[in-house]
Amino acid sequence: MPQFCSFLILCLSLLCLHPGNLLATPQSYVSALLQRADIEDLASNPQWLRLLHMRPGIGGGLSSAVHDNHFFLSAQGRRDPHAELHATLESFFSQDRLAPWDAPTQCIFTARYYWLREKLKFDPKQLPELSCPRFQEWYNALAPYALTLIFPASFINNPSSTFGHTLLRVDQEGHDDKTRLLEYATNYAAANGDENAIVYAFMGIFGGYDGFFSVAPYYEKVTQYNDMENRDIWEYALNFSPPEVRLLVRHLWELRGIPFPYYYFDDNCSFQLLSLLEVARPSLKLQEQFKTWVIPVDTIRTLSAEPGLVARVIFRPSAATKLRHRVAHSSDTTQIKAKHLALGDGTDSTSTNPRQSAAEQAQALDLAYEYLSYQIHKSTSAETDLQSRSLSLLTQRSKLQVQDSVPPVSTPPQRPDQSHASSRLAIGSSYLRDRPTTLFELRPAYHSLLDPESGHLPGAQIAFFDSALSLAPNEGLQLEHFTLLNLTSLTPRDRFLRPTSWYFDSSTALERFSADKTSYVTRLEGGAGATFKLGERSLWYALGGTSFQTSRSEDANYAIGAGPRLGAIVFLSDYWATQVQSRSSVYFAGGTHSETSLSLKQRWTLNLNTSLEFDLSQKWIYGRNDQEVTARVCKFF
Repeated sequence: MPQFCSFLILCLSLLCLHPGNLLATPQSYVSALLQRADIEDLASNPQWLRLLHMRPGIGGGLSSAVHDNHFFLSAQGRRDPHAELHATLESFFSQDRLAPWDAPTQCIFTARYYWLREKLKFDPKQLPELSCPRFQEWYNALAPYALTLIFPASFINNPSSTFGHTLLRVDQEGHDDKTRLLEYATNYAAANGDENAIVYAFMGIFGGYDGFFSVAPYYEKVTQYNDMENRDIWEYALNFSPPEVRLLVRHLWELRGIPFPYYYFDDNCSFQLLSLLEVARPSLKLQEQFKTWVIPVDTIRTLSAEPGLVARVIFRPSAATKLRHRVAHSSDTTQIKAKHLALGDGTDSTSTNPRQSAAEQAQALDLAYEYLSYQIHKSTSAETDLQSRSLSLLTQRSKLQVQDSVPPVSTPPQRPDQSHASSRLAIGSSYLRDRPTTLFELRPAYHSLLDPESGHLPGAQIAFFDSALSLAPNEGLQLEHFTLLNLTSLTPRDRFLRPTSWYFDSSTALERFSADKTSYVTRLEGGAGATFKLGERSLWYALGGTSFQTSRSEDANYAIGAGPRLGAIVFLSDYWATQVQSRSSVYFAGGTHSETSLSLKQRWTLNLNTSLEFDLSQKWIYGRNDQEVTARVCKFF
């Protein structure tokens, strides 16, 4: 009896000291967690589905956008969120180090662990939290507190950024606009190597690349976009709570090295960044608002349309924008002097020139320094001479006790997300050779030279899949024209900036050679030249180019030619724009002939997304003299 009492006392003591060890084994605790997860139906929770990047499949059910097996712990995890939830919970009890990360599951899928711990209230005695030093070091460096969506404006010279780009900056608590460059930004991009533009376009459109998330210091992105590529940057501060931001950043860690199928028009940089925001706040349902293509500026519009989501917007002008701003506020005399200073001509005597006032000397030095800064930013390597001259200008400027008379670059009156919508539908009629025709036009993307310019890159035209159907008496409905791709860059030159203007066009159009003879003519055209700005709102350009065309009506079925393209675009007001253009081509190989055309185009803006257009053209070809008049009403959507 005394022995039995001693044994009973020992058992009671152990029960008091270690109740968990005696009341439940690890396996029973796993079963209890799985049961609670099923009762709460966590496998169907929108946030769990976002963590797995689950989307409705084509044939019904769910399927993850991630195809890499390393992202799943269950063999059925890509299509079965319930199986993945169970496999994830069970794996948290293991300290086995998984390849290729060489870490246990808790340290790999940190967002899943964080989220499930909050939902199921893990008992730390039965499921201890493991130490994850590599993750913790990375996480502490980001110190997540807030989010800002970054939109570098379109960069027409880079196919991957033709429509602009988006990335997400992780902001730290206590930082201000002066210290934001020290923070980190996450980017999603295709791993495309060093392929040329044509290869990139083909592979990007048809899913030939994998896309990856990456995290880099924000100042590196500003250097790339703002300075080297001279793209204005818009920063949209978002209203996310610190816990939401922390979950998003933990999920970024889970996506290290995980490939996604990359498609240029839909599964691109903007679409995938929306998936991150949905991880933080599933109620946003951002991705489902895009059914076909995703253009970066449209994602900004979608975020801006969410009540209270965008807290504020900051404009970060590029080096070229700042230089143009200073040139616009300088006289011709100051510009000439500044150019000499920047080139090293007369630098030492500037500050003592008796013919210039201190204010004039300061203006010239400021402009010369801005120009050298632009040159340094544009250079891909260290330019010791440029930096030395820049330092000399600063030294001289410091001796002049004169404040800068040029105001800072102001924020443009209209943000990119406040510009006209990206797609355009037009209905109109044309009149050619006593033949009235009704036109139905659709342009999925994005902007033409005569479209309302506010919020867009001036002098840039970007058109994809622009097509028109015509309906004429006794002819029925037929394809009038189709443009695969049209890019035009008319960036004006001045005393300091000398960009090359250029154009590229790939299109097919129905050519009416006579009343009973028609044929589709496919053209591939391109050329380059120069654009100049006369006055505040007019662009005058001269371009030379070549043209290759194929047609069944040609004797040789093809023709190669060359010729000039001259024109002017004038924005007469915020609501009225006009373009005058002459084109001439002499075809010297294949089917030899010549083409000359004159055109006048007018655009009147009725409201942000509605406009009227009127075109008048004269064309001389194959001995014919054709006049065509077209009027249309355009609706952007």
